[in-house]
This record gives sequence, C-alpha cells and structure tokens, in this order.
Amino acid sequence: MQRCDPRVAVLMLGAFLLAMGCGRAASAKPRARLPNPPALASWVDAYMEAFDRDKPAQQRFTGFIGVARDGVWLLQRGYRIRPSDPMPDADTRFRIASISKMFTAVAILQLRDQGRLSLEDRVGKYVSGLGAAVASVRLADLLSHRSGITSYTDDDALMKTWMNPHTLDDVLATFKDLPLRAAPNTAFDYSNSNYLLLQLVIRKLVPSTEEFYQQQVLGPAHMTRTSTLDSPNLPNSVSGHTLDSSGARVSTAPEDPLFELAQSVIRSTANDLLAWDRALATHSVLSPQSERDHLTPHVSGNPAWLREAVPTLRGYGYGINVSCDHGHELHTHRGDMAGFSSHFARLPSEGWLVVVLSDTDRIVASQLSLPIVEMLLTSQPAQIGRDTTEPCTDLPVLTR
Repeated sequence: MQRCDPRVAVLMLGAFLLAMGCGRAASAKPRARLPNPPALASWVDAYMEAFDRDKPAQQRFTGFIGVARDGVWLLQRGYRIRPSDPMPDADTRFRIASISKMFTAVAILQLRDQGRLSLEDRVGKYVSGLGAAVASVRLADLLSHRSGITSYTDDDALMKTWMNPHTLDDVLATFKDLPLRAAPNTAFDYSNSNYLLLQLVIRKLVPSTEEFYQQQVLGPAHMTRTSTLDSPNLPNSVSGHTLDSSGARVSTAPEDPLFELAQSVIRSTANDLLAWDRALATHSVLSPQSERDHLTPHVSGNPAWLREAVPTLRGYGYGINVSCDHGHELHTHRGDMAGFSSHFARLPSEGWLVVVLSDTDRIVASQLSLPIVEMLLTSQPAQIGRDTTEPCTDLPVLTR
C-alpha cells in the first residue's frame, strides 16, 4: 500500500483528490449547456498516445477510460498490454480505493437520516478504546477531514509491514492516543484514519456492512456489480499490478491487508459509477439535507499551499472534493492503493462524467481524467504539461 501523504492525496484526488460552489445564482437566467466537443474521441486517443509514448510497454496505462453525458457513454476505451490480455470494459471491476469514501460518507448520512446517529456525536460514543482527544472528535469533522487526527498511513513502522497480518488494535494504536494535529473544525487535513473510524461507526450500528451498503446505498443507485470486501469477488474483476525493482510489471497481492482490515475498499465498475452519477443527478439516494451536506464544502478555508497548488479547489464536502473550473462546479475523488489507481469526476450542471480506472499503481489516474475534463470545458484538445484550468473568482449561490 502506498503512503497517503495528505498533500499528494488532495492534490491529485483524487482525485481528489475537489461554502460555496459554482452553481449559478438562483435569479440568473439559465445558460445554454456546452456542446460535446466535436472530436473528443480523437483528442483523447491523441492524448493517450502522447502520455504513453516514451514509456516501456509494461509501464503504459492499462485499464478503462469512459466519458458520459446524461447517463450515456460518449466514449469508452479499454487499454491492455498484450493482445492476449482481457480487454477492460465498462463492466470490469476495479478496486477504487479512496473513491470508496464517497460511499462511506453516504452510508453515514443515511444512518443520520434514519435517526440512528447525529453528525454532532463524538466518535468515542461508537468506538471504544480511543484516547480522550480522538474520542472527542465529532463525526462531522471525520467526514470533512477536519478532525486533526493523524492518518494511520503516516506511521512508518506500519507502512513498512503493511502486507503482514495486523489486528485492528495494531492500526488504531498508530493514532488513537496521539495529540490532534489541529483543533477539530479548524483546519483541513486529509487523514485515512477519519474514514477508518467512520467505517467502525457503521459496523457498530449495522449487523452487516455489505448488506447495509446494498440495501441503503448501492442498491437504490442500481449499482449491480459494486460491493465491499465483505462480499465474494465476481467474474470480470481485475487484479492489481505494480513494477518490481527491475521495472517489470508484476501482480500485487490479491488483498491489501490494511485496507481489508479497514473494510473501506469497494470494488466497482465504470457502468456502476455512471449509475451513481445518475443517482446523484436525480436526487434518489439522499434526503435533500444530506445531499447538501454531501456536496457542499465544509472547510472554512484551504491552506495557502493548497490554494496555490490547486486554485480551482473550493474544499472538501462529505466524501467528495468540490472545485470550480471555467465557471462550472466539479465533484471529484481520487483513489490509490497497491495495484490500482482511479479517478471520478462529474460536472453536474453539464451532465458530464469522466471515469478512469487502472489496474496499475504506477499511473496516477487523475493525470488522465482532469485533462479530459479540460477538453470538455474548453472544447479544445489537451496537451501534456499545459494547464488550461480557469479557477472561478466569484462565489455564486448554489442552486441545489
């Protein structure tokens, strides 16, 4: 498993790794939607050719890229190394790593809507054995990465032995008694410990994580090939890959023990992520209040380094990054783990969705999805190394 440096995790989320938003003011005249770029397929193909051009064959992108609008695929591309390899398609299952945080957040919001918890509750109410500082953090601050809790992926000793068997106590011991890095609700600090604790809250309240996700989150969104690690794997699921010390492509272990222990990794497909996008677009998975909570940034101000590095970023909602680019709100998340990299990006006002799923951890999926987003917004081909983002300078009123 790769170390999750907070800055890298947010910068590339998926990636962001993306209160106010970029929706038009309620009183403004509705604007015409942007047209689909006339040569999107050839632009994406040219970009991918340039992206892989100087790479040895075994280090090139493998996986799936999809661009959709209003629930219909405009472009689907599968990539493999050898003709004998299975060609990934929109139904191929990948580990989506931290994109799973979207679904963890929605599960917590569902439990709130059912009256089974409050976001003002302290995590110590549900998870025993935590130090006083960690136990006092609100669930709301875990959801928005404002807890100040150290990430367990920052622990050097744990990361050196991540493929060894561990107990939950081993993982909790890396942060449960540490002082908070900042007072809760004062600073954004991406931490995998936040969502591990949220998973433990869910497990405390429901008899089966997989059953709850299927009944309350995935099923209502018609995500038929998505599951947690509690569920057996299904056909057409890829294994992850990395590079060994010689640069050769090799398979990673079938399970990532720490992620498996955290019960936080979801297997999903491009088609199911498209179904999720449509469920959000039709407001069919959350109550109006929970949908606002999910998609509105809850960070009062981004750190200076983050504002400089990602000027389009507005902040982190509950399990999602909210950005504003070329006057359009953008919802994204990145997912990276041993053997996999993924990125989810939706432009709700335009109905566009970009999904990149890779079965190698040596490719950063957001390096492919975000240029495609720029192609959609600018109706121009993207070029390697050229930044065409246009951060929003105003703060219009959200329409949702």
